[in-house]
Amino acid sequence: MSQVAPSTRPASPSPALEQERPRWLPFAEAFTILLLMAMGLWAVRPLLEEWGLFAIYASSGLSYLLGTFSVVALRPLHLTPSALQWILGGGQVWGVGVVAALLLATRYAVARWAVAPVLPPVQRWAFATACTVLVGWPALWLGRFHPAQFSATLFFVLLGCGLRLCIRNTVLPHVMGALSLCALLMTYQAVALLVCTIPFLAGLWVPPGKAGDMPARLRRGARSAIMVATGFALYALYVAVIYATMDGVYELALAAGVVRSNPVALLLGNIATVYGATFGRSPEILGLLMALLCAAASGPEPRRGRLHALLGSLAVLLLPLLSLTYILPAHLQDPERAMFPIACGATVLLLALLMVGRPGRIASPPCILLVAALLASGAASAHQARARWNFQKDIGAQVANLARTSGAGRILLRDETGLLGDVYTYLGNTLSEALLVLGVRSWVNLCTPDGVDRIHPDALRYPIATTPRCAAPAAQDTLVAVARMQGGKVVIERAPPGTAGQ
Repeated sequence: MSQVAPSTRPASPSPALEQERPRWLPFAEAFTILLLMAMGLWAVRPLLEEWGLFAIYASSGLSYLLGTFSVVALRPLHLTPSALQWILGGGQVWGVGVVAALLLATRYAVARWAVAPVLPPVQRWAFATACTVLVGWPALWLGRFHPAQFSATLFFVLLGCGLRLCIRNTVLPHVMGALSLCALLMTYQAVALLVCTIPFLAGLWVPPGKAGDMPARLRRGARSAIMVATGFALYALYVAVIYATMDGVYELALAAGVVRSNPVALLLGNIATVYGATFGRSPEILGLLMALLCAAASGPEPRRGRLHALLGSLAVLLLPLLSLTYILPAHLQDPERAMFPIACGATVLLLALLMVGRPGRIASPPCILLVAALLASGAASAHQARARWNFQKDIGAQVANLARTSGAGRILLRDETGLLGDVYTYLGNTLSEALLVLGVRSWVNLCTPDGVDRIHPDALRYPIATTPRCAAPAAQDTLVAVARMQGGKVVIERAPPGTAGQ
């Protein structure tokens, strides 16, 4: 009876791994992808920067990308997701949800492809779900972080290329990985430090049935290191061209400021800041990551499992250091930024623990529970994002209706609730930009009367300025409106006659 020889192609999973595929797994994976896409379509809408971008695209079209190139010269792909939001949604706000759904599905597919040669099918499902949900990252369902999500997808492409170089040293993974890294850095550089762990991860992999001798491990790690170094070199060449041809580039000016200051003192201060902003402010995230990785390290070999759990826990404690790619302390104080490389790093640790263990060590029931927990966590975060959108939508509709009925070109909105003016409750000019997207040309100034507490927990993280006090009287051509809490809802209406705005 003839036997089929196993494939030696680097992109193909091991036949031994494929034999462990349960019949129910394709249905479970399809359900996972569809559920994540549905949550993205339902929850993700413009909340902050997208309003201004939508308004600019509506007036300037895609030519805006050329006009703003100098601002993002070292990240020329950064605005690609926002352009897709506007194109795919036909200028409507639900385009943000469409791009969110596409990014989630793409990241799942890429992460699953990346680990196909080294993990059995059920573990691929759990790992790809973890890479898609990025547990612990509060900005997963925020459209303004779509460039970060795009860069995460490129990171997992790079990871897959590095793992394939472990199996066979061919040209395609080198080229594909280097180009992916260059594109990642041209989109969002937050995971630049995490990229450097890929050669070490490649050195952990041991071919089935072979001993993990050190020379072979070093060769596998060196292949991935060459790929990573090539990607960084391509980006460095691009930076050199920009430096020689353009002035006033944001990132270059920022780097020059760091060099002129005390870099050591800045680094030490940033380390303290990022630990306080992540694990210090949200200790439950630390506990969640610890539990996830300790579960991955447990198995039928107690002594080895305990060692892996110890090393994994130590690595979790070091994860905040991956966020030091953010140079500004204001960015490090923001968990939505700082937790992004930490969440991506947690998936790499999860993969490392799965790779060093015995194949198939995590059976189907634990993986099912893990995926269910990840989806539940994602659903809770999506519900929070949807609640923010519902609040903004209600406020925007009320102000737009008031502007249409009154014909006022300028509105002074006195916020007696203390809620408006936070990061996700129309900070600064966001409400005026939202009205432009809704087809209403009216400029809105927010203020808070004396004696009203400003409830702005998100803005306090930076800290940044929120609503000013209502100190000056409104101009004669300005309509004065008041936001009050009635029956648990913010109601906006014209101020009583004689109200001057103070």
